Amino acid sequence: MSSSAQTPKVPEPIHGSCLCGAFRYQLRGGLGKPVICYCSSCQMTSGGFFEADSVVDEKNFTIDRSDGHAEVIKEYTRSTDSGVPVSRFFCSVCGCTVYTKNDEHAPEMVIVAAGTMKGGVEGWWKPEMELYCERKPEWLAVEGVARSERMERDVER
Repeated sequence: MSSSAQTPKVPEPIHGSCLCGAFRYQLRGGLGKPVICYCSSCQMTSGGFFEADSVVDEKNFTIDRSDGHAEVIKEYTRSTDSGVPVSRFFCSVCGCTVYTKNDEHAPEMVIVAAGTMKGGVEGWWKPEMELYCERKPEWLAVEGVARSERMERDVER
């Protein structure tokens, strides 16, 4: 197999940011559980039919708080399709959601938006599970992943 056909290696650490770069973070310990969620909250947050995220251990997620960067972080909390409140953390400058917390389903985890990870589109981020498939568009095909019609309580495992 040629090196061009191999899956690129996940960087360590993974660096990420919002669209404007004012909200930056580092993620250590790999991708956790890469998921795609089709719930209405994720659809509205992403502005599309789904949100691609990595569910990771909160202790591996570090926000860059230097030079006033933490001051741009805002939080918005609302109930989701499962009735559980979820907090989304976004940049007050560009509006980009960077991560989410679901303290009832996964209190020790953060849900990091895959699109904010530098280089993630280069092939090392691939979903392992789909959530809320009951809301998934019929024309959208994602092969080789576990599926759940609703929310999995132990999505991080």
